Amino acid sequence: MSRPGVPLGRPGDAREVAAVIAFHAGPDASYVTGASWSVDGGMLRMGPQAGSHLRGDDRRRP
Repeated sequence: MSRPGVPLGRPGDAREVAAVIAFHAGPDASYVTGASWSVDGGMLRMGPQAGSHLRGDDRRRP
């Protein structure tokens, strides 16, 4: 399913969120402190209502 307003152009998957949680819970994150990780396909960087007006993927085509 296409999601024109999402920078990655597709909906997220629960496994992608779970992978970030598993990383934080595992030994590889033992030196990570005070970090905020957004797992949102780039929506946070767009700002409020940034892609709400988009109806298609025309802006992605060269």
